[in-house]
Amino acid sequence: MNYNNSIYHENSANLDSYDLGYNYQRDIGVEKDERKAFIYYQKSAEIGDVNGIFQVGYCYRNGTGIEKDEHKAFIYYQKCSEMGDALGMRNVGYCYQHGIGVEKNEQKAFIYYQKSAEMGNIDGIYQTGYCYQNGIGVEKDEHKAFIYYQKSSELWHAKGHSKVEKDEHKAFIYFQKSADMDDVRGTYQVAYCYNYGIGVEKNIKKAFEYYQKSADMEYVDGIYNVGRCYENGIGVEKDIVKAFGYYQKSSYMGHIDGIRQLIDSYVTSQGWTSGNMDIDELMIVLGIFNFNPLNMMRLKGCSLEIYGLTQNTETKEFMMVFQYANKGNLREFLKSEFTKLNWEEKLWHLLDISKDLARIHEAEYIHGDFHSGNILLHQYISNIKCYIADLGLSRKKNDFSKGNIYGVMPYIAPEVLIDGNFTQAADIYGFGVIMAEMSTGERPYDGYLFDKELAIKICRGLRP
Repeated sequence: MNYNNSIYHENSANLDSYDLGYNYQRDIGVEKDERKAFIYYQKSAEIGDVNGIFQVGYCYRNGTGIEKDEHKAFIYYQKCSEMGDALGMRNVGYCYQHGIGVEKNEQKAFIYYQKSAEMGNIDGIYQTGYCYQNGIGVEKDEHKAFIYYQKSSELWHAKGHSKVEKDEHKAFIYFQKSADMDDVRGTYQVAYCYNYGIGVEKNIKKAFEYYQKSADMEYVDGIYNVGRCYENGIGVEKDIVKAFGYYQKSSYMGHIDGIRQLIDSYVTSQGWTSGNMDIDELMIVLGIFNFNPLNMMRLKGCSLEIYGLTQNTETKEFMMVFQYANKGNLREFLKSEFTKLNWEEKLWHLLDISKDLARIHEAEYIHGDFHSGNILLHQYISNIKCYIADLGLSRKKNDFSKGNIYGVMPYIAPEVLIDGNFTQAADIYGFGVIMAEMSTGERPYDGYLFDKELAIKICRGLRP
């Protein structure tokens, strides 16, 4: 343990009380001290910090650094809820359901669970489903319960996932009901069930029919699977040309298997060439003419279409013209559209970004300059997709060369600030900062200068 860090934290006028409390609670740079953690959380709560207010409630609920007091815990959770905090709402619901610090009231429990679910809290979504399944504070409705369980399962809630898997035939019935109401995910799931005989007798013609319906609704997995059906004659007459068209469309929307199928189609064509000598030359320069699908992704970007390529005759540097991303970059998008986004939309955007980052890492590259200004958005017919752009500072993951640190300060991992060595883990840290930015709409470390002092604070444990 570093006592100099402790002195620094105690005397720093700029470090938030919440961060100090967090550090003392979790033994970050200081000796663990739950009493001091509570005191600093309370200080941050007194100036209206919603995270501090929540943590004071947590401390009272669990007797962390203060005598246990469930009623005070409820009061602080209630304050969080009134400030629009989804986790606070979920906890208020839990208190009402179980009579913790407040008189038991199942109707109010359901109301708060539902509010937190609407804001995207995963456990709030699961608890809303649980209430519908068991008639807690609301009329029993197993179909609605299943819909909420399905949503929580898609967000990797373990209990929600087990609820969905428990009865395959019942799951199919609920998917069918959702499809009848033109729910795109329900439509796709009906196709999947018919395709593989899950909860219903296998029927590849119906599978294709529902895949096509979901594709018509611009659902990328549906688009890819229509291509798969055409390629293999699943429920429809085999048509390689149509298959290629659907694979191509799914690849432009960032579907990893669609990209691989598209590349494989090029590879298996004898004597393949791009039809453009400049592009062929660039492939040779980058060492990707062997069409390793994962290496190919660095050029194709896994997402946005390449419309052309040119070369500076003096420097011999190449410039590619990509598809125009009509919604701009994520930072500007959040500035103008944040209040219009619901939690589900935010989570889908984060899913797009995480998939793109996974593709870059699967190709054994590090992005090296991962921030919200390098994430582009494009509006399709019925949805907006996010794409990672600007791989100018990318490098192979086993390139351990050190030098000057380039990038946008709030997104740079502490270990990079310390030793200058970029890694895939550092990219993932940047993604965590983007997650915080997506959830709050605020620029990370808003109010701080992006200077050496901020770098030191980040290395000592400060986070957005």
